[in-house]
Amino acid sequence: SDGDLHALRLAQRWHYPSVYITNLVRPSYGFYPLLIPGERFTERYLRNCSKIIVPDVPPPYTICEYNLGDLEDVGVADKVEFVGSFVDAAPVNGGESHIFAPISGPVGTRFRLRQIIIPVLSRLKMKSIVSLGEHGDKRVAKVGNCTVYTWLSPQERSNFMANAKLVIFSGGHNTCFEVVNYAKPSICIPTQPEQFANAKKLQDMGCSLIANNRERLTQAIGEMEKNVDFYKKRVRRLSQYARKFKGVDKAVEKIEEVAQEGVNA
Repeated sequence: SDGDLHALRLAQRWHYPSVYITNLVRPSYGFYPLLIPGERFTERYLRNCSKIIVPDVPPPYTICEYNLGDLEDVGVADKVEFVGSFVDAAPVNGGESHIFAPISGPVGTRFRLRQIIIPVLSRLKMKSIVSLGEHGDKRVAKVGNCTVYTWLSPQERSNFMANAKLVIFSGGHNTCFEVVNYAKPSICIPTQPEQFANAKKLQDMGCSLIANNRERLTQAIGEMEKNVDFYKKRVRRLSQYARKFKGVDKAVEKIEEVAQEGVNA
């Protein structure tokens, strides 16, 4: 099950072995207290799982650490396997010719991010690229020294990411590992609690900075420029560590082990 609580309930009811794939167990940053009863309800089913697969690297470098919480306290520490990211970890070479900001998410989220990012980047001397994540007719506009695309193909996105000096994004788990794979220092503008938790861990590891408005984004870019060697060194170290893991292959291996145990039971 990949986040499907109903599937876990059915597995428990029919006594089937179950594997839960998640990067969110007991969030500890910005989680609304009103949602805690639902969180505890979900944990009941997690405790009955045969295995919990986290598509992240093991501690102390786990990016989603603050979204997992105290696994011992939850009662699932012995079931958790950190298999590595599902994002392709093949090494990528590139340059440092621009700042890249791939915007994604619901309409309201994208609007908020563009209102923060574009005015700041358009005033910089350095070239910048922004993707609005709006599928449909492809359009390109120039705002100051910032080139804005309505959307990018996967190949274009990969090229802009590979040649970025700095990446600005919201802190989604997959994009965190995409940025780490390219070994790029970053600035996160979280719009959801789980994104803030990921961003906080990246910041604590010296790979990223957090910004939530135009003023803070401007300051963060300046700080990155002054201390870029520090951030590059930290993110390269994390990137090298993350590449040791083949997340998809390891996850398949663990799922097959659980399935075989179910057959032999």
